[in-house]
Order: sequence, then structure tokens, then C-alpha cells
Amino acid sequence: MYKSIDWSDKEVFIEKIFKNKEELLNFTRKEKEIVKEIASGLTNKEIAKKLFISEGAVKRYINSILNKTGFARRIQIAMFYLNGTVV
Repeated sequence: MYKSIDWSDKEVFIEKIFKNKEELLNFTRKEKEIVKEIASGLTNKEIAKKLFISEGAVKRYINSILNKTGFARRIQIAMFYLNGTVV
């Protein structure tokens, strides 16, 4: 499994989860922001308000993140961001 890593830096998170630079480049700035907010425990509605986007847009970004990471649930995104592990 992964060691505990300081995931406060969004770029570190992205570099650790994706070894392939092409995948790294395909992860948008907004997706990176959403990952951090998910890990903060915010709801889709709260993320939408904080980032000045619609709740529907947040859902689409989360689906994109899930597809790119291969995770099934948003909790996995948060767990990996915070701890470097996924159960």
C-alpha cells in the first residue's frame, strides 16, 4: 500500500496518482480544485457555491475524476488525497 504522504499540495496528489504524464495533463485545474474540496468534506452544493459553478457541473467534474482515477466513489478520492490509501 501507499505510505502516508502530505497531500496538501494538489500537484503532489496528481503526480502520485498518475505516473503517465499524458494522464496528468488531462486532469484539469478545476478537477484538481474539486478533489481538494471533496477531501475537505464539502458537499456538491457547497463546492458549487465555493467555486462559483453549478451543482450539475460539480457532478460532471466528479464523474470525470472518477473515470480518470478508476475509483468508484468520491470517498475514495478523499481518502487517497488525505492518506495516500484507498480501501
